[in-house]
Amino acid sequence: AGYTISNRMQILFYRPAPIQMSYLGFPGTTGADFVDYIVGDKIVIPQEAVQFFSEKCIYLPGSYFVYDNRQKIAENNYTRTDFDLPATGFVFASFCRTSKIEPDLFDTWLRILARVPDSVLWLASTKNSFMEKIKLYAARQGVAPERIIFAGRLATKEEHLARVRLSDLALDTIPYNGHTTTCDVLWAGVPVLTTLGTHFASRVSASILSALEIPELICEDLGKYEEQALSLAANPAMLKTIRAKINNRRENSSFFDTPLYVKNLEAGYRQAWNRYREGRMPENIEV
Repeated sequence: AGYTISNRMQILFYRPAPIQMSYLGFPGTTGADFVDYIVGDKIVIPQEAVQFFSEKCIYLPGSYFVYDNRQKIAENNYTRTDFDLPATGFVFASFCRTSKIEPDLFDTWLRILARVPDSVLWLASTKNSFMEKIKLYAARQGVAPERIIFAGRLATKEEHLARVRLSDLALDTIPYNGHTTTCDVLWAGVPVLTTLGTHFASRVSASILSALEIPELICEDLGKYEEQALSLAANPAMLKTIRAKINNRRENSSFFDTPLYVKNLEAGYRQAWNRYREGRMPENIEV
């Protein structure tokens, strides 16, 4: 899992396994000569970025990211008022960790709110200090603090996924994207707007959306991201079409076909193992 909390990278230094890989946990190279491969795809690790990775890449088709398609969504008939959301108006949402909200990004969100009448921003947080500071900052920028609403933790993930459906458009965090969060929101049928960044962690949502064949939600930069958010908020028909596409992809896309993903991942493992058995050095592998 790379440089994540409670990692045991030092164990890999002693080479306990003939082939060692980085997968899912840390979105980037380990820089370690004792890690042979990293699992990725052509978007999170494009050809021009390969030179910056110490590992060879196992390129999976579609997206490198995996999602459990057995996850259930509670059948609760939630309404917006159940979560202090306005009954009418546009709901922008971000359920990513608050540590991913950079100042430039939050300023962009506030400009979007200012330009979309009767809109609100729905964030995930249970920390009073964060909520107070974020509301104070919004007020200083001329946005009424009551237009920022916070979603606390629910008892189950099934309930959270049902709650997510109340939002109109999810705004991805930049430059560190949502990963599981992006998948969760899409699984619930809600569009996620992102940008195509310059490094692994800033390209994960683009990887997922590309695998789902929804390129209209991938923007070149933060400026285009802002304009597309405004465009979607002003065009209910376009947003409805995208939501229908997401729901269709949920049933028919290879991205949400977990058994197929497992088959492809294991095919990559086998190719790496066969190279090792034949005495060949690690090399980039395309599944």
